[in-house]
Amino acid sequence: MKTKILVFFICLSLLISFNFTQAQATTATPDLETLAQTLRQQIEDLIGRILQLQEELKKITTEFKEVEKVVKFTQNLHKGLKDKEVEYLQEFLSEYPEIYPEGLVTGYFGRLTENAVKKFQEKYADDVLKPYGLNKGTGYVGEKTIAKINELMAGKKITICHYPPDNPENRHTIVINKSALEAHLTHGDFIGACPDEPIPTPTPTPEPEPEDVCPNLEGVQTIIPSGLIKNSEGNCVEPEPGAILGCIDETALNYNFRATQDNNTCIYPDTTSPVISNVQALPAPYITTAPLFIITWQTNEKSDSVVDYGLTTSYGFTVSKEREVTSHEVYVSSNLIGGKTYHYKVSSTDEADNKAQSTDKTFTVLDTASPDEVSNFIAIGGDRQISLSWTNPTNEDFAGIKIIRKSADNPDGITVYTGIGVSYIDTNNLLNEIPYYYKAFSYDEDQNYSSGVWVYTTPILLPGQFLLNWGSYGTDDGQFKHPRGIAIDTSGNIYVTDPVNNRIQKFTSNGIFITKWVSSGYDDDRFKDSTRIAIDSSGNIYVTEYNKHRVQKFTSDGVFVTNWGSEGSGDGQFFIPSGIAVDSNDNIYVVDANHRVQKFTSDGIFITKWGSYGTDDGQLGSPVDIAIDVNDNVYVLETSNSRVQKFTKDGTFIAKWGQDSILANSLAVDPNNGNIYVVDGYKNRIQKFTNDGTFLTEWGSKGFGYGEFDYPNDIVVDASGNIYVLDRRNQRIQKFSSE
Repeated sequence: MKTKILVFFICLSLLISFNFTQAQATTATPDLETLAQTLRQQIEDLIGRILQLQEELKKITTEFKEVEKVVKFTQNLHKGLKDKEVEYLQEFLSEYPEIYPEGLVTGYFGRLTENAVKKFQEKYADDVLKPYGLNKGTGYVGEKTIAKINELMAGKKITICHYPPDNPENRHTIVINKSALEAHLTHGDFIGACPDEPIPTPTPTPEPEPEDVCPNLEGVQTIIPSGLIKNSEGNCVEPEPGAILGCIDETALNYNFRATQDNNTCIYPDTTSPVISNVQALPAPYITTAPLFIITWQTNEKSDSVVDYGLTTSYGFTVSKEREVTSHEVYVSSNLIGGKTYHYKVSSTDEADNKAQSTDKTFTVLDTASPDEVSNFIAIGGDRQISLSWTNPTNEDFAGIKIIRKSADNPDGITVYTGIGVSYIDTNNLLNEIPYYYKAFSYDEDQNYSSGVWVYTTPILLPGQFLLNWGSYGTDDGQFKHPRGIAIDTSGNIYVTDPVNNRIQKFTSNGIFITKWVSSGYDDDRFKDSTRIAIDSSGNIYVTEYNKHRVQKFTSDGVFVTNWGSEGSGDGQFFIPSGIAVDSNDNIYVVDANHRVQKFTSDGIFITKWGSYGTDDGQLGSPVDIAIDVNDNVYVLETSNSRVQKFTKDGTFIAKWGQDSILANSLAVDPNNGNIYVVDGYKNRIQKFTNDGTFLTEWGSKGFGYGEFDYPNDIVVDASGNIYVLDRRNQRIQKFSSE
């Protein structure tokens, strides 16, 4: 476009040069008067042509400015800016008196421009505001506002000289939309009418009704009357004394600005809120006794610091600093709970009382509280392995269990398990007969660890697999207080004497409680001193009582039938009876401190006896228990002689075995193969022998884990070969398989 203007001036220069050349050529004629008249006429024509060209240049310049505005309107605009693009915006708005009646073009985006933009946005709300869900103008010139302005500017008309591409000789003047201008200029058209052609007159736009800029005055005022200013309520009033009316800024027409004492410059009020940025919430980088967060942010001007925080967006707690700064730092520590997420917002107010606040943000307080310990942590030794089991804590943030193992050859320990399970079998390079120590730590989602719980045991070779256990200390059904005797009926039900609780309890083979018989004292049908127990083929129950020196008989339902015995050494008398057994004919065998075995019918009628105090074959030393195999062979366990003797059902000696280290207190016979199980309560173990006394194996050690014992006191074997051990001081029954 600038090139076309330059061409225009070159043409003008050539025209002037040509006219002067003609004038010089005519000086050679003799008629000077004619020559002067001709020159005067040429000068008048030249002046007329110059005036015409100046008018066309003015129009071209005006059109060029219009185009330049469209090209350079490229960025978002807002209050406080001052540059060329604001000037273009004001020129555009001034074409709408109902929107921008002041019509000032200063290049400064002030309150008047902001109000005009708001009116413009509300006038074209469908295109500018509704896409954002707004119904009031914002005064901010953004994407939608710019698009609408460009649309309206593109709809305006521009006069150009058009050269048809296929017939350039047929040039002619036309009026086009601004949106089509660039395409026309590209193929050679130029702005303005073609030479010697009139400029087409576009269809005039009806003038809008004038806007009353001073609603508080009589009549319609289209401009602010001289000597008045417009206040913040929009009324035209007289300025206060000392107010400056000549400030080069549109805002001077809105407010009573005063000059400083030093110079005559405008002082504008601060109506802009601080700009908040870089909001962060960070935990304190050092150890504190309570949770502590540091909230930081920046502002573009000095202002105070306020933080609102709480568990919801209603907040509820506030921390503030009155010091005016641009770098803000507020410590938040009160009312913080570990593991909780808090909402917060920051706000800053400057010296002019302009306030800004951030959007809602969150921070999470680190949970520093450890979860509860695991419970029921148990270790059971097996053949080169240890089975661990436990109960996890119930904390909401519980995340898992970590177990370390230590031993004499590895005192620092190794981690053997990490997870959320409730059991683990450690088979990692374990050796039998070596004690291993395990410590279980619970931890939460924030990696807080508990202090840990210890347990230890020793891998051992067991004859059978631990199956289950039941019982605990107490008086409820299924609980015990130092139980003494155990027996099994032909249906596999288990009977346990519980003398401290004055009762006998009956269970299924899996430890499910069935019933109980409760009675105290020393009369008939009482269980105050019940010791051992045996059951015949009809399900009748026989119980020895050591302090009453007798045997009591009950039905399988616990109904008292009879009793026999009294203190003494005669036939049918007892002195501290203990072990009792039943043969295949339901005959009853009882051992007592008289160092003998007595045999009775099921009704208590004396049949025979054998034994006396001594160490010879057939003699007995403090017998404590008795058992009978399927062939009615009788096995007697002696504590003083630390041995087992085997007899026929009539008392004929068959065999013996044992050693001084055996301090046993109970025995049982496997009905399937005749193997003998001996309980060594003092060494917390079970020994297994063949029926002729050959040692097979042993298992057990002191402890409360599975397969461990604390003074086991009695034992029984069912028809399937399962072994039930009465673990007296652990107040429970443990069940094992025989293989």
